[in-house]
Amino acid sequence: MEGDDDKNEKQQLFDQDAATVFSLISHGNLSGAKEELQKLKEEAREEELNWQYYLLLEVSIEVYQDNISEELLEKMVQAMELTKPRLKYGDLCRELLTVREANILGVMVVLYFKLEKEVILK
Repeated sequence: MEGDDDKNEKQQLFDQDAATVFSLISHGNLSGAKEELQKLKEEAREEELNWQYYLLLEVSIEVYQDNISEELLEKMVQAMELTKPRLKYGDLCRELLTVREANILGVMVVLYFKLEKEVILK
């Protein structure tokens, strides 16, 4: 039980720190968000959902700074594949997405638009 308590406490701390990063992004403090996000990198790798959130926050910062690249799009694809490895983008009306997955999809749309890429639905 003690190990579970430590894990829960560690997760709560991650969630709080990630919420701080999200708040900094929302308020336009991108340099502060980047700095705080770097502190979470190693911890985020320990849990799949945390890593997914980390990637979303990292790419969001870059998009807000208008640093658009294919690499960012690939990171969003990787993030989505963590929880939806067989997602059919051409049939999204049949998919049940979490809020985070929907946010990832939204960032992907922005990246496709900014990269002037044709959306390939598979």
